[in-house]
Amino acid sequence: MQMIDVHLPTTDGRNLILPRYTQPEKDIQLLIHQLDLTLPDQPPPRIEELKKKCGADL
Repeated sequence: MQMIDVHLPTTDGRNLILPRYTQPEKDIQLLIHQLDLTLPDQPPPRIEELKKKCGADL
């Protein structure tokens, strides 16, 4: 399993970040079930301001 952040720019210049766990493969799902475990819910999305570049960064 992996955790990834999906970054989506918004029309108002901010960045919507969707942290997401990937779906486990069948063998991992079986192991989770056999151990009677549950996966956590997906984390909530967050919004951050885009950092503006100054002339030195270009």
